[in-house]
Amino acid sequence: MRTEPFVLVGHSQGGMRALAFATYVKYRDPDMYRQIKGIITLSGIDRGLRLLNNNGADFRRTMQKDGGILARGVMALRISSIIQWRHFSDDDMNKSYSELTDWFGYSLAKVILESAAGTKGFAKPIMENANWNSYAQIRDMCPQSNFIKKYILTENDSTYKRQTGTTSSLRVKWRSGWFGIRYPVFYIERSPVYTVFHTAAVDMRLDRNMNIQFLLGERNDTFSLMDGTTASTVDNCINAGKTVFRIGQGIYIAKCCLLFGFFSNAPKYARDCREAAELCSDRQGTINAAIGSSANDGLVAEESQYLPSKSRAGADDEHIVLANTSMEKCPYNHFEIKDAEWEEAMNTKNKFLGKK
Repeated sequence: MRTEPFVLVGHSQGGMRALAFATYVKYRDPDMYRQIKGIITLSGIDRGLRLLNNNGADFRRTMQKDGGILARGVMALRISSIIQWRHFSDDDMNKSYSELTDWFGYSLAKVILESAAGTKGFAKPIMENANWNSYAQIRDMCPQSNFIKKYILTENDSTYKRQTGTTSSLRVKWRSGWFGIRYPVFYIERSPVYTVFHTAAVDMRLDRNMNIQFLLGERNDTFSLMDGTTASTVDNCINAGKTVFRIGQGIYIAKCCLLFGFFSNAPKYARDCREAAELCSDRQGTINAAIGSSANDGLVAEESQYLPSKSRAGADDEHIVLANTSMEKCPYNHFEIKDAEWEEAMNTKNKFLGKK
């Protein structure tokens, strides 16, 4: 049996597996566990992938909402709507709206997940919620999944109140003086102000003194996860869509300025075009919302890539989660970090092993 010390290194889901493997060994082979000198995760997902929250339901809701915005914009651009002077009825739009919403939402998700390297394997079940449990690699990455709770950590949400200030207000009391004459007395009343904090109590399955380093990617340009040609094509299409929606908005505003637009649906259609154009303009923010965090590496939320050294379960209940950890950020996306930071990860590994 080999007795040399070793370090576990994992990228993305592999980082989660490295943490889980250490726990697995801890309870089944204590001798081997003592040989583990450290764990390094490169853009890991210690607490799961946020877009998988509620079996992907949060992600699908976001896509459906954004798809609805684009669907309304597209329906507003119909030739019949642009050239008609009066149309009080819009039954045809209402009839096909839900179908368009679903189609646009699905298409958005397909662009995000199926056009980016490394995400094609779980695009279909996330979008369709089909045979979810048959995809073990997806099921185990869900936040609060049984796999994470068993091998990596438990994280329980909690709330607590803390006094964060005081308020002052002028009050008046009426008192009775001589001969029963009442008179006012003014005074300042001070009241404490309490703020409710939401936090999570984190308990790791590893020893708290295990050496762990987290390397986090910061480049949240999700289109950079695609190859250059695909990213450019998608970006150009979105920019073209934004231009078309702005033109449509201008036409409906012009109709309103000529007054006859007020007797049709021109104000509503102008608003629909504006919202669709704004969605195209803020495409990165839209994708970040689907991921669940504005700070991410194109795929994984920053706060899902590392564990804090301390956890606060209440105002006076702070405890050590991991005592011997470090975190370093780097300007790469989820897939670039695997190669760009590998040398640094190896240097860290040698440090854990006591090599120069």
